[in-house]
Amino acid sequence: MARKARRETSGGADANADNDVEAPLSSPLGWLKLVIPSMLPQHASEMRDPRDHQEARRPDAPAGLYFSRQGHWLHDGDRLFHERLSDLLHRHVRRDDAGGLIVTTGRDAVPFVCEDCPLVVRELRFDDVGDASIRLSDGTVEGLAGPIVVGADDRWRVPVRDGTFWALLHRNSTQQLEALLDAGDGDGVVVGDDAGLALRLGSRRIRMVTGDADWRAPPTSPYVGGDP
Repeated sequence: MARKARRETSGGADANADNDVEAPLSSPLGWLKLVIPSMLPQHASEMRDPRDHQEARRPDAPAGLYFSRQGHWLHDGDRLFHERLSDLLHRHVRRDDAGGLIVTTGRDAVPFVCEDCPLVVRELRFDDVGDASIRLSDGTVEGLAGPIVVGADDRWRVPVRDGTFWALLHRNSTQQLEALLDAGDGDGVVVGDDAGLALRLGSRRIRMVTGDADWRAPPTSPYVGGDP
């Protein structure tokens, strides 16, 4: 069943502040070459947090636009530290007609490569009855549809956008679910039925499976389908 996602915006002055970044997307395809160089840190003192050094430079990253497993955007191996530009790129992640990953406004398109999933689950939320929703890196919020796939690398991933993309759970979201499992009662109990294991969250059971896939590609069987 289709699940409509909603986008959260801060509005007001913050929304207007994005205009200086949004404008280049209406220009020709060369907008990345014009905008990105001015937003790269020139030296270590421009990094906002010591942890930023982790991926300030990735020599192993391919040329062009690259999205890392750590959730960072890079260009030609250099990390993009401009927060509004990063948010802008997240909001415009799409697929082209051949299924390739692109950043586009509908008029211009720039292909990119991702190391893992093209989207990230930034936050896990629960309503009054315990049903879960997720906030994605593109700013949208949607219901946790499942299944939750635990890969061989112990990272948790879920299909999103009506099963057309994979999203990697940020460590904080994974820890939220693990805490429910550790509680051992009520929500979070893993129950077995004819469909296999499922995580009970509020009124729903979210299927849990182990496996691996090409996380950059659209989810395919056996990971997409009806809920248990």
